Amino acid sequence: MAIPATPKLSLSSDAQHLLTSEGERRLTDDDVVQLQVHMNMICRWAERVPETTKFFFVQWADVLVVPRIEGLTREQISIAAYLRPLHSQLCAIAVQVLWKSDQLIRTLCSSLNAGDLIVAATMARSLMESTAAFGCETESIAGLWRDRKRKPAADIASLEEFDEDVSKIIGQIMFGTRLQKNEQPETGIQRTNIVTFIKKAEKLSEYSGLPRLYEILCDTVHPSIGANRCFWTKEPDSTGQGVLEFNGSRRAPGILGDLPYAIGKGAIWSLQWLGHMWVRFERTRNDLCITGKIHALPREYYGVVAPGDLSGYCSCGSGAKEDACEHQFGVQ
Repeated sequence: MAIPATPKLSLSSDAQHLLTSEGERRLTDDDVVQLQVHMNMICRWAERVPETTKFFFVQWADVLVVPRIEGLTREQISIAAYLRPLHSQLCAIAVQVLWKSDQLIRTLCSSLNAGDLIVAATMARSLMESTAAFGCETESIAGLWRDRKRKPAADIASLEEFDEDVSKIIGQIMFGTRLQKNEQPETGIQRTNIVTFIKKAEKLSEYSGLPRLYEILCDTVHPSIGANRCFWTKEPDSTGQGVLEFNGSRRAPGILGDLPYAIGKGAIWSLQWLGHMWVRFERTRNDLCITGKIHALPREYYGVVAPGDLSGYCSCGSGAKEDACEHQFGVQ
């Protein structure tokens, strides 16, 4: 029985009016189109990746027994086996960020359509956080891989420093937490402060003003004046006798200020940069797979890319012909 396709996400006319006509700063009609296009793009990607994944960490023994594979040396197969767990972890990271983004995007769309701005701000903020962390950390992994690939790889020992450096980043992504137990992180790994990622992402993505958008969303999500204003029908009036009078309503549109703009722009930046960085990370994973000969090992997890595409183009996704695409250690 075929699984029915998920309906296309669409912002209601009221939600579009809110984003383009309400508040101090406003989105353009083109911004709204971009928002809807990228919401659906990321959700389609999430539908195409596996619904389950498998990844693993290995504590290697002093002596590694490897199979014989025709056309590959013992050293090449040893390196493939050594890099295989790392590759599985990178694939899991890629899948999980899409799974999470899919939930956030769908709730963002439904909350905007319902006029629930605090929920929409929460989803937009979480999208910004997820995208900023993913983009910064995967770019660091890609940089480590590019540096290591330029050098020859004679055996496993030559990859140990690279593996150790990448594992520190993966440890942060997979196990980092702000939760404390006995005044220590519950998992033993302190998660990097998200503001650090937001500021770094602003520079990497060359998007000026990102921290300000994030601050507006935080002020709405937190128990502060930004959240309160979502229920005020107007700014408080002074009676002239030292009294401020407030008028609020549960279903009020609120004093919007820059909130709709911050929700829309924050979401657009998140989805566009997530798409860009996910594709870059996919090429890093594919390059590691082909260069490390991981494709020669049994396929037990998502993301194994083998050379030899019938189209003649390299299966790494670079868009180059296979004979012109370099996937070997020691190549600049």
